[in-house]
Amino acid sequence: MIKIEKYSLLIAKMLISNHFEFMSDIRYRIEQDIEQIQPMLESWHNFIKAFAHEDAVYKRHKFLETDELIALDVKRKNLVMELFDMVRIKLRSRNDIDLAAAKLVNVEIVRTYKNVNRTNYEARTADITNMIQRLQDSRYQAAVTKLVLLPTMNELVSANANFNTKYNERADEYRAQKEIGSATDARPATNEAFKEMIEDLKSIYRANERGAKDQNLRVQLEKIAFTVNSTIDQSKRNEAHRKNGGNTDETGGGGIGRSR
Repeated sequence: MIKIEKYSLLIAKMLISNHFEFMSDIRYRIEQDIEQIQPMLESWHNFIKAFAHEDAVYKRHKFLETDELIALDVKRKNLVMELFDMVRIKLRSRNDIDLAAAKLVNVEIVRTYKNVNRTNYEARTADITNMIQRLQDSRYQAAVTKLVLLPTMNELVSANANFNTKYNERADEYRAQKEIGSATDARPATNEAFKEMIEDLKSIYRANERGAKDQNLRVQLEKIAFTVNSTIDQSKRNEAHRKNGGNTDETGGGGIGRSR
């Protein structure tokens, strides 16, 4: 007789990433063996289908992580501050022409947009666009040239455009994410398909032992059970490791006939 380690509570409490890794391990570790067992194919293919959906949702979830977006926003915010600093430093100039140019830009541009880096993403994009358009007006042409602001302005235009492109891509992905659901929503279907596959495994094993006693089938089923148990065991150790802050015994393994 084969026994499968208890897993229901384990997979119910896993983090999203750990759940995905567990199901992925099951999916690819038993694939070659289970494909050879005709009575297992229906529940196996149902599991593959359920996991494929979780896989797609999980990968989309990972794609939506905002590190890149944050980096792009920081770059444009730094360029805004660089532009403002270039103006403010000239407010202390002893050159009358430099001082006049700095005062004009400071009063009409810097003071107007002084809070640009404190707004939200969309407002900051619009404010930077508007600020640059104003600086490109003929009224400020001489001051921009005198203060050598154009290179930084051009960099800011590019940084703002790059941010906006990525932001819009992320917005599109969020809409797609909403349509296909979250990783948490996908888990119950994968869990149920996994449970049905395990029940099939045990039922087919029992039927074979009561009837044909096919030795090849027995070996195949026991091999799958061993792999499933070892994967469950490893996940239990990983969960204990995570909860205990890394203090856990990493020894041990799964196998036929072991149950907790």
